[in-house]
Amino acid sequence: MHWMAYNDASYPLLLVLYEHSYLVLWDTERELLVWKKDFLREAGGEKFTAFSVDPFSEASIALVTLEHLWLVDDLNPARAPQAPLRRLDVNLPHAPGGGTNSQAQTPTENPRRSRLLSGVQAMFQGANSSQANAGTTVSGSHSHHGSGASGSGAGGDQPSSEMDLMPGGYGNLTDCQAVLHDPAHRYQLVLVFPRHVVVVDFVIQQVIGTAVVERSLAGLFAVRICRLTGRLVCLHDSGVITVRQRKPFTLPQGVDDSKSQLGSSGGSDGSRLCGESDSSGTISLLTPSWLHQSARAAQFDVHYDTLTTSDPYRMVTRNSRIVAFALCPTQQTDSNDDRKILWGESLRAAIVLQDGRTLFYKMLPPAKDSKLGKRRLVLTAALETLSTLPHCMKMCPPVTFKNWKTYRPLLACAVGTGNVQVLNVATGAVERNICVHTTAVRGIEWTGLTSFLSFANATLQVQSTQNSNIKNELNLTEVTSGRVRQIRSDRADEKPIELVAVSKYGQYFIVAFKDQPFELWDLRNLSLLSTVSQNFRSISCLEWSPRSALRRKHSEMGEEAGIASPPKQTEPIFLKPPANDQQDTQAVENGKKTSKGQHQQFVKEHFLAIDAQSKVCFFTVEGSVLKSNMRILVPVSSGSITCTAWKADKLVLGDSDGNLSLWDITTKKSETTPSQRGAVRKVVFAPGRGNMKIIVLFQDAVELWEATADHTMNRLTSLKTGRGEVSHVDWAGSMRPLLAWANGTITIMDMELKPHPASSIADYFFEEMPFLPAILSPNSALHLKAILQHLPCSQQEVDPLAVMSSLRSFVNSEDTALARSMLADLEPEVWEALVKASVAERALIIARLFGDDEAIRFWTMFESLVDPVRRSLPPSFDLLLPQKEYRRTQLYRAMLHESKRGSNYQLTQCCLDEFLLLGDTDRAVQLLLETEPPNPHFTHDALRACLIACLKTENASQSSVVKLVATNLIASGDTQLGVQLLCVINKALDACRYLQSNAQWDKSVWLAKCSLSRVEQCDVVCKWAEHLSLVATNQRTKAAVALLSVAEVGRCIQLLAANQMLERAMLLADAAEEAGLQIEWDKIKEEYRPAALRLKYARYLHAIGNSEAALSFCMKALDMPEAEDLKKEIEIILEDSTSLIAHHRHLQLTRQRASLRRTPHSQLALIND
Repeated sequence: MHWMAYNDASYPLLLVLYEHSYLVLWDTERELLVWKKDFLREAGGEKFTAFSVDPFSEASIALVTLEHLWLVDDLNPARAPQAPLRRLDVNLPHAPGGGTNSQAQTPTENPRRSRLLSGVQAMFQGANSSQANAGTTVSGSHSHHGSGASGSGAGGDQPSSEMDLMPGGYGNLTDCQAVLHDPAHRYQLVLVFPRHVVVVDFVIQQVIGTAVVERSLAGLFAVRICRLTGRLVCLHDSGVITVRQRKPFTLPQGVDDSKSQLGSSGGSDGSRLCGESDSSGTISLLTPSWLHQSARAAQFDVHYDTLTTSDPYRMVTRNSRIVAFALCPTQQTDSNDDRKILWGESLRAAIVLQDGRTLFYKMLPPAKDSKLGKRRLVLTAALETLSTLPHCMKMCPPVTFKNWKTYRPLLACAVGTGNVQVLNVATGAVERNICVHTTAVRGIEWTGLTSFLSFANATLQVQSTQNSNIKNELNLTEVTSGRVRQIRSDRADEKPIELVAVSKYGQYFIVAFKDQPFELWDLRNLSLLSTVSQNFRSISCLEWSPRSALRRKHSEMGEEAGIASPPKQTEPIFLKPPANDQQDTQAVENGKKTSKGQHQQFVKEHFLAIDAQSKVCFFTVEGSVLKSNMRILVPVSSGSITCTAWKADKLVLGDSDGNLSLWDITTKKSETTPSQRGAVRKVVFAPGRGNMKIIVLFQDAVELWEATADHTMNRLTSLKTGRGEVSHVDWAGSMRPLLAWANGTITIMDMELKPHPASSIADYFFEEMPFLPAILSPNSALHLKAILQHLPCSQQEVDPLAVMSSLRSFVNSEDTALARSMLADLEPEVWEALVKASVAERALIIARLFGDDEAIRFWTMFESLVDPVRRSLPPSFDLLLPQKEYRRTQLYRAMLHESKRGSNYQLTQCCLDEFLLLGDTDRAVQLLLETEPPNPHFTHDALRACLIACLKTENASQSSVVKLVATNLIASGDTQLGVQLLCVINKALDACRYLQSNAQWDKSVWLAKCSLSRVEQCDVVCKWAEHLSLVATNQRTKAAVALLSVAEVGRCIQLLAANQMLERAMLLADAAEEAGLQIEWDKIKEEYRPAALRLKYARYLHAIGNSEAALSFCMKALDMPEAEDLKKEIEIILEDSTSLIAHHRHLQLTRQRASLRRTPHSQLALIND
């Protein structure tokens, strides 16, 4: 899948490749299928396995099959691709020793010497010189051949002798895992194989570099490319991440001196860029140009150096395999400047494992005490997520007036591996992942707010299919420390545990077995109190009474009883010393004495147990005394009882026929309601006093019911699900049902059983709120951005509280609270950087905080314009690079192509085109003369060589004729040949104009950057920007960056303001004034000059709610007649808001004073109420 963005106004489009070579474009916002294309027949039955979209032109994509590479060049959001597929026949490198013909098939074969070339050389300088230089030429050819062989077969990080020993060697596209466009280098594809990476130039269809995995590392799982620097971030199967940096290219000696001075292509001086003739006017063919001298000997292949390697991450279980890998899109560079790293420029990567864990890595600069000076790739965070295995869950006890200060909404989730994950429902994060059992957890029961009991069954031996005994595991876990204590560890070979139930006051817990009497335990001392007789063996349901005998005694006798109510278990059980076996026996015998001889009270509690015959038995427990009060048959249908729930005086029972029975314990009344569903699997009461809502789980549905005061059951809502799709239900709050799905997802629902917005980040509670402006409304996010951009503080220090106080004008109160939390938890280093930064630097910092890619690119270009030495542009800017730097990259690319051409005629013509456009006519003539007589183009190339050689001398009549011929060629459709002729006669500017008229905009800018003077190049780029800003093209943000690249700041401001990008236009004007850049305001329309621009920006700030900053800019635009009215309107609004805030503060102070006048007695009564 790939997100597409054709222009500034395009909908979020998603391009998806399906299994049977279907390429589909989806409109995700409107949920529409835009178009669908079947490539299976066009590809000859080959199925596509991967694709990559060209980042420099989204109309082009590359697709890979098991045998070939294919290109599509007319990708369009309006219609499916119509042009036929174009196949790339790339000769991939073979394994060493893979065959005898592998060397003969290489495309970098030594080209044969042309007899015509030798004859022309003899005519110019004689036979002796020809013989003398022949040896040089041949040796250069051999050097060229060696270079090509090493580039195709070796390359990478290791010498060829070492790579010969690599196991497996190279393969074909059958082993290709992925195809990627290099986002930092145009026309280059990266093919990922298990043990190496291949870089392909799809213009010449040749391999130009490789990177081989070292023997000590595992194979490649995935490769991602930094879109700014072109680095390869390789993730290996072992979890190790390696970052590989492309080696910088070096041009041969003398290139920069002879080619860096850019002259005019058609100006008054008539100077030429390169390939100038000597004083005699002859072409020195036997004294080759710098390209011919160096191309054969230099190594132009792409090489990668290992920049850093992360430490291997320990894969704990077999479920720790890697499933996904990604880079942060806005943080893919690094810098040794610590201040810049604070702005988010360090490379960040994330790995997702099969068990749900997510690992986050960050590249750090070298340590100060490091001798090697290598960068470090460190693990910064490991995010635990819910397991995808089926699990059961249990919510901790609800919040009350007694525990609200320490309460945390924890949810314990048991997974099949024996681990228990503790999830904080408020933050959505897994706080603990504790290894509790050796087998799958069968059940969980909380004993307090920070501890729980859990049990599992481990089979010891299988004697028969029905009566096999097992080893039970019953453990008590403390969440805060992670300590696990085993209970009943000396028991073995017994019936499996069916359930564990903890009493409401945390005194006792019951362990029920299958076909075996249940046990009563003391939770405080973890000692066995009693075992039920053999008459009550099998229990299907068990519920503790929510009311104890002590509460009823308090209501009857009042506080005079003098007996303190036992607190519920809230402290970790491990803080109390465990009792030994003798003390446990003593506690059981005495019933009222602890192991230390102190008096210990047991409160009388009640519970009911239901056996397999639906018989209900009520028990009373006080210490070790266990009494059975009554045993009756529940008046329900013939179905057996499957689950129960008890709250206050209401008891709800569900049976296998889908009936729900409501019992009133006080009045002994009952009512049975059929649900018209299958068997009831679970019923749970919602927490909260007087809240009698119930969530009911069926096999294929989840329903909400309510027990009314007149002893009836009312269905509130229902959710139809697949059979067994929901595995467990519970309550996260009094109005928040909690559903656990079979796929491992836990969903918080509302009372209509719809996914509640609490599942979004906006409603989560964070101890440290991350800076996430995307969760705000669009208007609030713009308001927050403006507040940070116009900080009301000095240049020495910043007061975040003062900044947060300006957030009172947010329209949405929830957004105000979220924004204040974000600013309060923002790092102090970021605050310091915002204060000390200039206008442009602050805009860049804010763009990184907001994740705005377009703004990051824009302000990076502006900083490079102001300080090109310290703020050099990354190679991904391509056509927007400075002219000198861009020309150097194209010279290197031409030399690389020339070193790969071999005897291939098509590649030779490609190199010829590049040399002519770059101005090296000497090398172009040499390439034309290398054409052999058997070639059908031999005569044509020979005549072209003569024409180019004759046109090296300036002649007005010749130029007129050639220009006329070039114009006719362009008009007839042969644009390439016509442009070449114009460049030969030094008319590159006219060539650029013809290319633009033929809609070849990228080619025209390329030619302008490589051949024209700065002024002429600026004109061409401005024309290109005008084309980008048209309504049909609608790429105005790219047009603004293009204008900045040629220092047209005034035009850029006008373009931004005319397209309602007022914030960026105003900031650009202020940043240019601060940096000392001269702007010719006279050439800009009156409505976009400083005063009018400030007024427009003030209206914009006023519209988004930032009235303070709006008033400041309005005061600077008082020259405009409309500014006075806006100023009065803003002042009125500010006065009203100030008076409203004062009124709220007065009310708050009045309430505080009233509360202080209350007596402690009344406060105690209020708390008790």
